[in-house]
Amino acid sequence: MLVHNLTPGEDYGYNQKVKIDWGESPFELYNYNDNHKINVCKNLTTDSEYSNCQYSAHKGWYEASFSFTINGVNSGYIGDFSSRLLLGPTSSPNGNLSWLNFGANSNTKNSHNNWNVEKNIGFLYMR
Repeated sequence: MLVHNLTPGEDYGYNQKVKIDWGESPFELYNYNDNHKINVCKNLTTDSEYSNCQYSAHKGWYEASFSFTINGVNSGYIGDFSSRLLLGPTSSPNGNLSWLNFGANSNTKNSHNNWNVEKNIGFLYMR
């Protein structure tokens, strides 16, 4: 899977591309108890490979189906913000869905408190 960040602003990792390859055994969506290790997890823009990347859904949070972490963090929602490779889409109080994190430690706004739906922040293109 290639994830291209279209969120405006360099602080949000604009135009960065992250490649995630889980190999021959696809991860199971929403499976929190059996985090799936990822074969390739790399920021193609910065040419940085992430270590201990895994699919890490948050139990009961079906909106956060695409949640990947690095450094062996087991939950995509709680834990070290800089270890969240992707988290989203998640619900805001007004019902909008937005991506909350992108690129782990590659940008300064990789904290759920810094992403703001009202400013149209949190758009990713996946293929």
